[in-house]
Amino acid sequence: MQRLYNFYFERAYLHTELVLAFALPSLFVRT
Repeated sequence: MQRLYNFYFERAYLHTELVLAFALPSLFVRT
């Protein structure tokens, strides 16, 4: 169970990094 939790946590963290990487430049361009 702990391993599964760690797996999902890593996926969510990587996904957040990707979202920030794409969202921040678009926010700067929009303003």
